[in-house]
Amino acid sequence: HARKQSSQSAHRGHRLGIDPLILDSLTIAVLAAELAAHHVGQYIRRAHADDAGLDMLLGVDGAGDPATLLQLRFGPHGSLKLASGGQIHAGVGRTRYLEGARIDSIAAVAGDRVLQLQLSRIDAASQRTHGLLHVVLIPPYFRAVLVSQLHGRILGVWAGGTDRHAPAHGTSYVAPASPAD
Repeated sequence: HARKQSSQSAHRGHRLGIDPLILDSLTIAVLAAELAAHHVGQYIRRAHADDAGLDMLLGVDGAGDPATLLQLRFGPHGSLKLASGGQIHAGVGRTRYLEGARIDSIAAVAGDRVLQLQLSRIDAASQRTHGLLHVVLIPPYFRAVLVSQLHGRILGVWAGGTDRHAPAHGTSYVAPASPAD
């Protein structure tokens, strides 16, 4: 059974979680709509990744505002969880591409098990850049892939250390094959 609660409950300290066994494109579409209703226009304040998962602290552009922790866990028992508050360390490496990015939209990829977050941020040259963060929810390969909308190449890949199917940084993004729902 899905362990899904409204985002309002998640913001009061409860968790929003999706069991990987019930993931199908319809469930992911509902999840995307719920996330979009509460998080479009917010920023990724911090991001941290290791072999276990990717954590992103979401919030409006103000340090005193409440934040939401989005946790993607990798591997065959992967999960996606949303919780109110939380602390994470500043990212290193490619997670810095995520930090400070504004969430412009959140949608499900039609007929697939992928959430797509459209992000924008100001680069070092003070130019607005755009990227797509693909959150792949296909067991056993839960992962996140950041793709430049300008040239379609992969800027960052966050996956478990044993995920030999994860795409390579710098290559063109190809959507993963999804098992039939």
